Amino acid sequence: MLKILPHSRLLDRLLIPDYVQFFADIKIVLDDRVAMVPRIQALWNALATIVRQLDESFMWASTEPETKRLAKLDTERGNMLILIFNSIRDLSRFAADPDMLESGLALRDITDNYADIKTVPYPSKTTMIINIVQEMEKPENAAHIARIGQSANLAMLKAKNLEFENLYIVRNETMYAHHIHGSVSSLRKHVTEAFRLFCTAVTGLALTETDPDLKAELDAIIELMNAEITKATAVLHRRLGTLKARKEKEKEREKEKEREMERPAAQSDAAALSPTAETVENAEENIETAADISVEGANTHTEPQTDRSQE
Repeated sequence: MLKILPHSRLLDRLLIPDYVQFFADIKIVLDDRVAMVPRIQALWNALATIVRQLDESFMWASTEPETKRLAKLDTERGNMLILIFNSIRDLSRFAADPDMLESGLALRDITDNYADIKTVPYPSKTTMIINIVQEMEKPENAAHIARIGQSANLAMLKAKNLEFENLYIVRNETMYAHHIHGSVSSLRKHVTEAFRLFCTAVTGLALTETDPDLKAELDAIIELMNAEITKATAVLHRRLGTLKARKEKEKEREKEKEREMERPAAQSDAAALSPTAETVENAEENIETAADISVEGANTHTEPQTDRSQE
Protein backbone atom coordinates (compact mmCIF):
# COMPACT_ATOMS: atom_id res chain seq x y z
CA MET A 1 0.00 0.00 0.00
CA LEU A 2 1.22 3.50 -0.87
CA LYS A 3 1.87 5.90 2.01
CA ILE A 4 2.36 9.63 2.13
CA LEU A 5 5.99 10.41 2.86
CA PRO A 6 6.88 12.08 6.20
CA HIS A 7 6.55 15.82 5.77
CA SER A 8 5.83 17.53 9.13
CA ARG A 9 9.46 18.45 9.82
CA LEU A 10 9.93 19.45 6.20
CA LEU A 11 7.09 21.98 6.39
CA ASP A 12 8.50 23.42 9.61
CA ARG A 13 11.96 23.94 8.10
CA LEU A 14 11.18 25.23 4.61
CA LEU A 15 11.93 28.90 4.02
CA ILE A 16 8.84 30.99 3.32
CA PRO A 17 9.34 31.24 -0.49
CA ASP A 18 9.89 27.47 -0.72
CA TYR A 19 6.93 26.81 1.56
CA VAL A 20 4.63 28.96 -0.59
CA GLN A 21 5.93 27.30 -3.75
CA PHE A 22 5.36 23.81 -2.32
CA PHE A 23 1.67 24.45 -1.73
CA ALA A 24 1.24 26.27 -5.03
CA ASP A 25 2.59 23.15 -6.76
CA ILE A 26 0.42 20.84 -4.62
CA LYS A 27 -2.66 22.83 -5.62
CA ILE A 28 -1.80 22.64 -9.32
CA VAL A 29 -1.16 18.89 -9.44
CA LEU A 30 -4.08 17.81 -7.22
CA ASP A 31 -6.94 20.10 -8.24
CA ASP A 32 -8.27 17.81 -10.98
CA ARG A 33 -7.46 14.55 -9.18
CA VAL A 34 -9.28 15.41 -5.96
CA ALA A 35 -12.47 16.10 -7.90
CA MET A 36 -12.62 12.36 -8.63
CA VAL A 37 -12.84 11.52 -4.89
CA PRO A 38 -15.91 13.31 -3.43
CA ARG A 39 -15.27 12.22 0.16
CA ILE A 40 -12.10 14.35 0.45
CA GLN A 41 -13.44 17.32 -1.54
CA ALA A 42 -14.51 19.39 1.49
CA LEU A 43 -11.10 19.11 3.15
CA TRP A 44 -9.40 19.90 -0.13
CA ASN A 45 -11.55 23.01 -0.61
CA ALA A 46 -10.61 24.24 2.87
CA LEU A 47 -6.92 23.66 2.11
CA ALA A 48 -7.13 25.29 -1.33
CA THR A 49 -8.83 28.36 0.13
CA ILE A 50 -6.17 29.01 2.75
CA VAL A 51 -3.38 28.24 0.27
CA ARG A 52 -4.82 30.93 -2.00
CA GLN A 53 -4.81 33.36 0.94
CA LEU A 54 -1.21 32.43 1.67
CA ASP A 55 -0.23 33.08 -1.95
CA GLU A 56 -2.03 36.44 -1.98
CA SER A 57 -0.34 37.50 1.25
CA PHE A 58 3.08 36.47 -0.06
CA MET A 59 2.62 38.28 -3.38
CA TRP A 60 1.33 41.40 -1.65
CA ALA A 61 4.19 41.42 0.84
CA SER A 62 6.73 40.96 -1.96
CA THR A 63 5.63 44.17 -3.72
CA GLU A 64 4.58 46.38 -0.80
CA PRO A 65 7.05 49.24 -0.03
CA GLU A 66 6.71 48.67 3.72
CA THR A 67 8.02 45.13 3.26
CA LYS A 68 11.27 46.38 1.73
CA ARG A 69 11.66 48.97 4.47
CA LEU A 70 11.04 46.31 7.09
CA ALA A 71 13.71 44.11 5.51
CA LYS A 72 16.15 47.05 5.54
CA LEU A 73 15.41 47.85 9.19
CA ASP A 74 15.73 44.19 10.11
CA THR A 75 19.18 44.11 8.50
CA GLU A 76 20.21 47.25 10.37
CA ARG A 77 19.07 45.98 13.77
CA GLY A 78 20.69 42.65 12.94
CA ASN A 79 24.00 44.42 12.27
CA MET A 80 23.78 46.13 15.67
CA LEU A 81 23.15 42.77 17.31
CA ILE A 82 26.17 41.25 15.55
CA LEU A 83 28.45 44.09 16.69
CA ILE A 84 27.33 43.80 20.31
CA PHE A 85 27.24 40.01 20.46
CA ASN A 86 30.61 39.56 18.72
CA SER A 87 32.28 42.11 20.99
CA ILE A 88 30.94 40.33 24.07
CA ARG A 89 31.94 36.93 22.75
CA ASP A 90 35.49 38.00 21.87
CA LEU A 91 36.06 39.73 25.20
CA SER A 92 34.73 36.75 27.13
CA ARG A 93 37.28 34.54 25.36
CA PHE A 94 40.34 36.64 24.61
CA ALA A 95 40.39 39.75 26.83
CA ALA A 96 43.78 40.18 28.53
CA ASP A 97 42.47 42.91 30.82
CA PRO A 98 40.76 41.35 33.88
CA ASP A 99 38.02 44.01 33.99
CA MET A 100 37.16 43.58 30.31
CA LEU A 101 37.14 39.81 30.74
CA GLU A 102 34.78 40.16 33.69
CA SER A 103 32.40 42.33 31.65
CA GLY A 104 32.53 39.96 28.68
CA LEU A 105 31.68 36.96 30.84
CA ALA A 106 28.88 38.77 32.66
CA LEU A 107 27.22 39.89 29.43
CA ARG A 108 27.77 36.49 27.83
CA ASP A 109 25.25 35.12 30.34
CA ILE A 110 22.64 37.27 28.55
CA THR A 111 23.62 36.74 24.92
CA ASP A 112 23.88 32.96 25.21
CA ASN A 113 20.14 32.86 25.90
CA TYR A 114 19.42 34.31 22.46
CA ALA A 115 21.59 32.15 20.21
CA ASP A 116 18.65 31.38 17.87
CA ILE A 117 17.55 34.98 17.37
CA LYS A 118 18.57 34.97 13.70
CA THR A 119 16.08 32.22 12.83
CA VAL A 120 12.88 33.41 14.50
CA PRO A 121 10.03 35.32 12.75
CA TYR A 122 9.85 39.12 12.83
CA PRO A 123 7.46 39.46 15.82
CA SER A 124 9.44 37.02 17.96
CA LYS A 125 12.71 38.71 17.02
CA THR A 126 11.30 42.11 17.98
CA THR A 127 10.26 40.79 21.40
CA MET A 128 13.64 39.11 21.94
CA ILE A 129 15.50 42.35 21.17
CA ILE A 130 13.28 44.24 23.62
CA ASN A 131 14.22 41.67 26.28
CA ILE A 132 17.93 41.90 25.42
CA VAL A 133 17.92 45.69 25.68
CA GLN A 134 16.04 45.61 28.99
CA GLU A 135 18.52 43.11 30.41
CA MET A 136 21.54 45.13 29.28
CA GLU A 137 20.08 48.40 30.56
CA LYS A 138 19.89 47.09 34.12
CA PRO A 139 22.40 49.06 36.26
CA GLU A 140 24.69 46.11 36.90
CA ASN A 141 24.82 45.26 33.18
CA ALA A 142 24.83 48.85 31.89
CA ALA A 143 28.16 49.36 33.66
CA HIS A 144 29.62 46.39 31.76
CA ILE A 145 28.18 47.67 28.44
CA ALA A 146 29.77 51.07 29.05
CA ARG A 147 33.11 49.47 29.96
CA ILE A 148 33.32 47.53 26.69
CA GLY A 149 32.26 50.57 24.65
CA GLN A 150 28.90 49.26 23.38
CA SER A 151 26.52 51.82 24.90
CA ALA A 152 26.03 53.67 21.62
CA ASN A 153 25.39 50.46 19.69
CA LEU A 154 22.87 49.32 22.31
CA ALA A 155 21.02 52.65 22.02
CA MET A 156 21.03 52.29 18.23
CA LEU A 157 19.70 48.73 18.49
CA LYS A 158 16.87 49.93 20.73
CA ALA A 159 15.96 52.74 18.30
CA LYS A 160 16.05 50.50 15.21
CA ASN A 161 13.93 47.87 16.91
CA LEU A 162 11.31 50.44 17.95
CA GLU A 163 11.23 51.83 14.40
CA PHE A 164 10.81 48.30 13.05
CA GLU A 165 7.98 47.53 15.50
CA ASN A 166 6.06 50.69 14.56
CA LEU A 167 6.44 50.06 10.84
CA TYR A 168 5.36 46.44 11.26
CA ILE A 169 2.11 47.64 12.86
CA VAL A 170 1.54 50.09 10.01
CA ARG A 171 2.23 47.36 7.45
CA ASN A 172 -0.32 45.05 9.08
CA GLU A 173 -2.97 47.78 9.13
CA THR A 174 -2.34 48.40 5.42
CA MET A 175 -2.55 44.67 4.77
CA TYR A 176 -5.95 44.37 6.43
CA ALA A 177 -7.18 47.44 4.54
CA HIS A 178 -6.35 45.59 1.30
CA HIS A 179 -8.34 42.55 2.51
CA ILE A 180 -5.24 40.41 2.92
CA HIS A 181 -6.12 37.60 5.33
CA GLY A 182 -3.01 37.87 7.50
CA SER A 183 0.74 37.74 7.17
CA VAL A 184 2.52 34.76 5.65
CA SER A 185 3.83 33.80 9.09
CA SER A 186 0.38 33.85 10.69
CA LEU A 187 -1.20 31.89 7.81
CA ARG A 188 1.53 29.30 7.70
CA LYS A 189 0.41 27.33 10.76
CA HIS A 190 -3.18 27.22 9.44
CA VAL A 191 -2.03 25.95 6.05
CA THR A 192 0.08 23.25 7.70
CA GLU A 193 -2.84 22.13 9.87
CA ALA A 194 -5.25 22.02 6.89
CA PHE A 195 -2.72 19.95 4.95
CA ARG A 196 -2.32 17.56 7.89
CA LEU A 197 -6.09 16.99 8.02
CA PHE A 198 -6.22 16.41 4.27
CA CYS A 199 -3.35 13.89 4.42
CA THR A 200 -5.02 12.04 7.28
CA ALA A 201 -8.23 11.73 5.26
CA VAL A 202 -6.39 10.52 2.15
CA THR A 203 -4.44 7.93 4.14
CA GLY A 204 -7.57 6.68 5.90
CA LEU A 205 -9.52 6.30 2.66
CA ALA A 206 -6.61 4.56 0.95
CA LEU A 207 -6.70 1.95 3.71
CA THR A 208 -10.45 1.31 3.63
CA GLU A 209 -11.60 2.05 0.07
CA THR A 210 -12.89 -1.03 -1.71
CA ASP A 211 -13.84 0.53 -5.04
CA PRO A 212 -10.89 -0.18 -7.37
CA ASP A 213 -11.34 3.03 -9.36
CA LEU A 214 -11.42 5.23 -6.26
CA LYS A 215 -8.51 3.26 -4.82
CA ALA A 216 -6.53 3.96 -7.99
CA GLU A 217 -7.36 7.69 -7.74
CA LEU A 218 -6.23 7.78 -4.12
CA ASP A 219 -2.98 6.01 -5.01
CA ALA A 220 -2.42 8.53 -7.79
CA ILE A 221 -3.00 11.41 -5.34
CA ILE A 222 -0.49 9.91 -2.90
CA GLU A 223 2.09 9.46 -5.66
CA LEU A 224 1.69 13.08 -6.76
CA MET A 225 1.97 14.32 -3.18
CA ASN A 226 5.08 12.21 -2.59
CA ALA A 227 6.67 13.62 -5.73
CA GLU A 228 6.16 17.18 -4.43
CA ILE A 229 7.40 16.23 -0.96
CA THR A 230 10.53 14.68 -2.51
CA LYS A 231 11.12 17.80 -4.61
CA ALA A 232 10.70 20.11 -1.62
CA THR A 233 13.03 17.92 0.45
CA ALA A 234 15.72 18.28 -2.23
CA VAL A 235 15.28 22.07 -2.15
CA LEU A 236 15.63 22.06 1.64
CA HIS A 237 18.79 19.93 1.48
CA ARG A 238 20.35 22.36 -1.01
CA ARG A 239 19.50 25.25 1.29
CA LEU A 240 20.93 23.43 4.29
CA GLY A 241 24.06 22.53 2.32
CA THR A 242 24.60 26.19 1.48
CA LEU A 243 23.96 27.15 5.09
CA LYS A 244 26.39 24.48 6.33
CA ALA A 245 29.09 25.71 3.97
CA ARG A 246 28.54 29.26 5.17
CA LYS A 247 28.78 28.18 8.82
CA GLU A 248 31.99 26.27 8.10
CA LYS A 249 33.48 29.40 6.55
CA GLU A 250 32.45 31.38 9.63
CA LYS A 251 34.09 28.79 11.88
CA GLU A 252 37.27 28.95 9.83
CA ARG A 253 37.29 32.74 10.12
CA GLU A 254 36.84 32.38 13.89
CA LYS A 255 39.77 29.96 14.07
CA GLU A 256 41.92 32.31 12.00
CA LYS A 257 40.95 35.16 14.30
CA GLU A 258 41.99 33.08 17.31
CA ARG A 259 45.31 32.26 15.63
CA GLU A 260 45.91 35.94 14.90
CA MET A 261 45.20 36.84 18.51
CA GLU A 262 47.55 34.12 19.74
CA ARG A 263 50.33 35.19 17.36
CA PRO A 264 51.32 38.47 19.11
CA ALA A 265 51.69 36.66 22.43
CA ALA A 266 53.86 34.00 20.83
CA GLN A 267 55.93 36.65 19.08
CA SER A 268 56.38 38.48 22.38
CA ASP A 269 57.59 35.31 24.06
CA ALA A 270 59.95 34.61 21.18
CA ALA A 271 61.25 38.17 21.31
CA ALA A 272 61.91 37.80 25.00
CA LEU A 273 63.88 34.61 24.39
CA SER A 274 65.69 35.68 21.19
CA PRO A 275 68.72 37.98 21.62
CA THR A 276 68.63 41.30 19.81
CA ALA A 277 71.58 42.66 17.83
CA GLU A 278 72.37 44.97 20.71
CA THR A 279 72.30 42.10 23.19
CA VAL A 280 74.65 40.07 20.98
CA GLU A 281 77.01 43.01 20.63
CA ASN A 282 77.05 43.58 24.39
CA ALA A 283 77.68 39.91 24.98
CA GLU A 284 80.59 39.94 22.53
CA GLU A 285 82.06 42.96 24.28
CA ASN A 286 81.71 41.21 27.63
CA ILE A 287 83.45 38.14 26.26
CA GLU A 288 86.32 40.22 24.86
CA THR A 289 86.66 42.07 28.16
CA ALA A 290 86.69 38.83 30.08
CA ALA A 291 89.34 37.47 27.75
CA ASP A 292 91.53 40.55 28.25
CA ILE A 293 91.18 40.25 31.99
CA SER A 294 92.13 36.58 31.82
CA VAL A 295 95.26 37.34 29.77
CA GLU A 296 96.32 40.15 32.08
CA GLY A 297 95.75 37.92 35.08
CA ALA A 298 97.82 35.18 33.49
CA ASN A 299 100.72 37.58 32.75
CA THR A 300 100.67 38.99 36.27
CA HIS A 301 100.78 35.53 37.73
CA THR A 302 103.70 34.20 35.65
CA GLU A 303 106.09 37.14 36.06
CA PRO A 304 106.88 36.43 39.72
CA GLN A 305 107.66 32.81 38.83
CA THR A 306 110.14 34.01 36.20
CA ASP A 307 111.79 36.31 38.77
CA ARG A 308 112.17 33.43 41.23
CA SER A 309 113.80 31.24 38.63
CA GLN A 310 116.32 33.93 37.78
CA GLU A 311 117.24 34.28 41.41
